[in-house]
Amino acid sequence: MNVAEAWIDDYWSYDSLEHCLTAVFRATGSMREETFGVHEASEWGVKAEALELAGESYLFFFNDVRHLEEHHVGRDINVRIRISPSLIRQLSQGREADLPLVLQPFLETDLAPFFYCAVGKMTPAMHIALHQLVTCPLEGMMHRMYIESKALELLALQFAQLRAQKAAQIRPSNLKAADVELIRQAHRVLITDLAQPPSVLELAQQVGINEFKLRQGFRQVFDDTVCGCLRSHQLQAAQRLLLDPDMTIAGIAAIVGYTNPAAFSTAFRKQFGISPKAYQKMMRH
Repeated sequence: MNVAEAWIDDYWSYDSLEHCLTAVFRATGSMREETFGVHEASEWGVKAEALELAGESYLFFFNDVRHLEEHHVGRDINVRIRISPSLIRQLSQGREADLPLVLQPFLETDLAPFFYCAVGKMTPAMHIALHQLVTCPLEGMMHRMYIESKALELLALQFAQLRAQKAAQIRPSNLKAADVELIRQAHRVLITDLAQPPSVLELAQQVGINEFKLRQGFRQVFDDTVCGCLRSHQLQAAQRLLLDPDMTIAGIAAIVGYTNPAAFSTAFRKQFGISPKAYQKMMRH
């Protein structure tokens, strides 16, 4: 198992992944990708061009296609875990039904149709495991064992997220299409001004929906509360700002809506498994 590699090069290209799946965990930085030889409306979710975003994870399998990645300027924390279909079969033996639907074809073959899946926002547990992986203090055999264990942990968390998303998709929803659009509009309003966001009541009044339906709708559409969505965007913005060597922790806290730097540090550590100061120090080295 080729467990994990972190790339900070400007470009990386390959003609084949030797029939391996690739899981991507992108803590910081964004990246544009081009995949050659596929149609824009591929039924397997592969687009000719895509953008990987900070704080999100991805899972893909490319078979006999050429792929080019362009990393944006700046230091990325970008871990990619490659896993063979045979290991998928080994890990799922006896519990094949637990495997996410997109991976089910690999129970029968190494050469399943290619796909590209934007899994979504990394969970706090993913951020913690990722930080532990890239800062492993061990050496030699113990280093390899530790890296492989963290790689498997990240894969388990990502597969669990895929399973949960599928379960959420099949849950009945009492929201009308017009309500869903209002809730998405409310989300856009919510994250426009992270320093001074509206209250839930103010947000509901701005978009013309009642407060109860807004709260319930956020859970159904975004699988999170209104406050949870806001906090996630605030902390992701803070994560980007911490890359600026001229910014202070207190200044960043204020920009993203925290009047108390200590409360900001507590929330950041809970989300990413590391304090803002330690994260800033790590990214400067």
